[in-house]
Amino acid sequence: GVPLSRDWETDKVAIAQLCRTFNANTDYKLCSPWMWFLYPEGTRITPKKLLAAQTFAKERGYDVLQHLLQPRVKGFSYLTHHLSQSLGAVIDCTVLYHDKPPSIKHLFY
Repeated sequence: GVPLSRDWETDKVAIAQLCRTFNANTDYKLCSPWMWFLYPEGTRITPKKLLAAQTFAKERGYDVLQHLLQPRVKGFSYLTHHLSQSLGAVIDCTVLYHDKPPSIKHLFY
């Protein structure tokens, strides 16, 4: 994984390096298809984080979400732009947890 700091100027450097490595390495092209998982909310929800996300949305004129954090999309946009020659498709998959998040075992079986 690529550890992120939630500071775009810092994270952009790590994501740019990942893109350069991925685009330059022909081994990745041999491992097809491949998947990356991106969690645009970036963190677990807490009342404090939800309030901050709602304030962020209000200040920018976005829809104010009641049960989700405002998605962080700069990294995703950067990845799709800088990996456009390597990406075959982007698939969006939304996961809903009814009572509690499943274990890794439950996600794949």
